This record gives sequence, C-alpha cells and structure tokens, in this order.
Amino acid sequence: MSMNEQQLTDANEAGTLAQKVVSILAGADPETQRRALDAAGALLGHTVRVAKPPHVASPLAKRSANSGDKAATGNTPFDPQPIVNAMREDARHDLWEAKVLHAKGVINKIKLVCWFDTQPRTTGEVRKILDGLGVKIGLPNVSDAIKASQSEFLQDGARTKGAIIRYRLTSKAAKDFGNWLNTND
Repeated sequence: MSMNEQQLTDANEAGTLAQKVVSILAGADPETQRRALDAAGALLGHTVRVAKPPHVASPLAKRSANSGDKAATGNTPFDPQPIVNAMREDARHDLWEAKVLHAKGVINKIKLVCWFDTQPRTTGEVRKILDGLGVKIGLPNVSDAIKASQSEFLQDGARTKGAIIRYRLTSKAAKDFGNWLNTND
C-alpha cells in the first residue's frame, strides 16, 4: 500500500470514527462532543472534526438573510418613494423645507416623517424617506434621536440589540408638532 493510499484509509477511518462519536454523543453538549472527538483523533494520530451538515446555516448567515429592507409583510422590500412623492406634492412642502428639512437638528425631521406618514416605521425606513427628501442622516443618528425623545414616540417592542422596532408619534406629540409646524415663527 502506497503512502497516499494509507493516508486516505486513515482519513476515512477518522471520518467514520468521528461520525460514530457524534452519533453516540448526540444528546451531549458541544464541549463534551469536542473533547470526545479530540480524544478519538489522538488515538488515530489525526485531528478529527465533523463538518456542519450543509442544511445548517451559521447564525451570521441567518441574521443577514433575515435582516435587510423587508417591510412588515415579510418579503416585500420597503419602498419609500410613494411617501416621498406624496410629501413633495403636498401644498405645505415649501414650509416643511424651510422650517424642518433645511433646519439644523434631526428630531424634527424624524417627527415630520412620522407625523405625515401615520404608519409605524423602523428607523431604517425613516432614514430612507428622509434620504428621498434629500436629507442625509446616518441610521445611528436616527436611532439616537428617537432614544433621546422616546417619550414622544410609541414603539411596538422593547429596544434591544438586533430587534426590529417600529415607531410612531404619540397623539400628543403629533398634535404639538402639527401646531408648531403651522405657526409662523
């Protein structure tokens, strides 16, 4: 038997042994499985590892597949253009540009979007609407501004890392913002 054939036979034995160890320890925790595989590999003089089955996606792959620009419907990406067009065609758009969109500060821009579009929106959706209106704001800035004024927003869940939260103005905040927007100061 040549050296390459011997290596191939040893590798096949190691793979078979690894599969047997995994099937025996199927209910064990991953650390116990790893130790058993290391011990089995030491007996054969190989490092023995069992690859993930092809149908098991890594947590990172699952997150990137689930994240993105999906609307509440689940499969349809969010399209900000209908809202942007409606805001641009509104008779009050010039007032909004002067008083809110071209002014300093982020929170009133966010409030404008939430006030005009009464549907609850994620921070990413708000940012895309503002981007369509020609206002460049980073996503962290939108999140931080909402967090700083969270008493004026209703949210559909707890703010935790990775959670998709939708925000809308409280009725009092919407009324106050509408009154402020319509005053001539």
